[in-house]
Amino acid sequence: MEYDLLIIGFGISGIATSRWAQKNGLNYKVLEKNDTFGGVWANTWDYTNLQTDKIFYQFSELRYDKSIPNFPAKHQLLDYFNNYIEKFNLLHSVDFNVNVEKLYFNPEKKLWIVETGDTDKVYKSKYVAVCSGFFHNKREIPIIKQSKQNDRFNRKFNRKLIVGNGASATDYLKHYYHKGALDDTEYHLVYSKDKYYTNFITRSLPAKIAINPIYLWFFKHLPLPIFHSLFKFFFTFNNRVPNEKINYTNIIKNDFIYFLESIGKIKLYKKKIEKVEDNLVTFSDNSSEKYDEIINMAGYKRNIPFITPKIEDINTELGYNYCLPKSTDKYPQIAFIGFAPSYNWVMVSEAQAKWFTKSIKNDSFPDTKTTNDFIEEKSKLKNSNQVFNDLTYESLQFARENGITNLEVEGIFKLFNINNVYLTILISVMGITLITLKNYPSLITILFLIYLSAYVKVIDKTKGEKWRLVLTGLIFTLYGTVTESIIIGKTGILNYIPSVKHSSVGLNVPLFLPLVYFFWACIVSQIYETINYK
Repeated sequence: MEYDLLIIGFGISGIATSRWAQKNGLNYKVLEKNDTFGGVWANTWDYTNLQTDKIFYQFSELRYDKSIPNFPAKHQLLDYFNNYIEKFNLLHSVDFNVNVEKLYFNPEKKLWIVETGDTDKVYKSKYVAVCSGFFHNKREIPIIKQSKQNDRFNRKFNRKLIVGNGASATDYLKHYYHKGALDDTEYHLVYSKDKYYTNFITRSLPAKIAINPIYLWFFKHLPLPIFHSLFKFFFTFNNRVPNEKINYTNIIKNDFIYFLESIGKIKLYKKKIEKVEDNLVTFSDNSSEKYDEIINMAGYKRNIPFITPKIEDINTELGYNYCLPKSTDKYPQIAFIGFAPSYNWVMVSEAQAKWFTKSIKNDSFPDTKTTNDFIEEKSKLKNSNQVFNDLTYESLQFARENGITNLEVEGIFKLFNINNVYLTILISVMGITLITLKNYPSLITILFLIYLSAYVKVIDKTKGEKWRLVLTGLIFTLYGTVTESIIIGKTGILNYIPSVKHSSVGLNVPLFLPLVYFFWACIVSQIYETINYK
């Protein structure tokens, strides 16, 4: 049977494309290699959490329940996807357990041909949307040959080596930590590149403000040295600052790996594996250790293995709207949905799906000049460090232009677009305070308190409202200071100021903590007023 559109994959991008194909009245079919929906989320670890705020990870036609946290867990995301699928009856057009082995274009018939593991199942379609994601081919690493031999102390090996320090490694360790498996096994972790993990400053930011596309848009306009310095300030690597350039692959939204390191559950090594002989692993610094298993968390090669001609790196092939191929002659009538590197995955995937299916329905694809101009414009981005910031912000704008947004995102845009003098001053003064506090603590503290007093005095509130603001700020300050101090005392994280000492009672209260949290209280209050301004 021939279709208007074949959709390969039924993860978030495939779900979005299916919905918009349905809305545009296309004769379509979805091919999914697994027996259920959700893509990578259906197969990941149980204790995996989303590393993107949920407001950038939801469909335009269905909001999350208010009880769902800002960074949902795996089961909460799958429930949300299931609710969306059921709401719009999307399952009837899905063929599960269909493994796409080959995808190629027949120029004579102007049709895409899909060959599957079942020789009797061949699909034909005028258009194709590849929604299969990145997670196909794991990076190859050496394998331990299982040995029954005992070591020189006449003990069996109970030591495992994890390769990689990204989100996958974090999820793996969190999963087995909760299962208690880290108690009787010695884990080592080896990595070649540093990651930027969130520190306490970033964790203290209002969830919908921290590291969102608009926030990154601000950073991209800064000179590169300032951009890099500020980003280092908000992200740390276990009291060490990474030297690697900042991009979307090395930002991790939690610090679980170095939490495990701080409590002695894991050892970290920045080096490479040179060779493996039986169970002996030799590293790039000529050191060697024996392990009973190597666990591959080194990530995936970003390619699409089933398409012909072969695409070595899909990111290099993304053209117009980051979904049409640059080589439209080589890859005609096809789109790659959900491959644009961005934090707002669902929003961008849905916007691309809406645009592509609408273009199919109306036969309104851009001409060659338009697509080439788009590609040429994007090739002029200033430098690799800021490319991701540009893409993240622009992809969000692209989604909004296509009507894919939500109330929370619009509130953030409103916040950043309003000329809010008080908020600007608050954020600027706090930035200066945090940067200079460690060198001039007493002076900065005095100036800080003077400014806060002045701010409370001039804000446009009644006397009673001002006192409520101050009381709320004090409660927020007390809560934030105590909880954060417990984290410092128990883990040693944040010990980057010489005056911060470990205490025997599990509490460390650096001078800046109460100041920071009271500042946050004022900022949050101003943000709330701005977003809810009528």
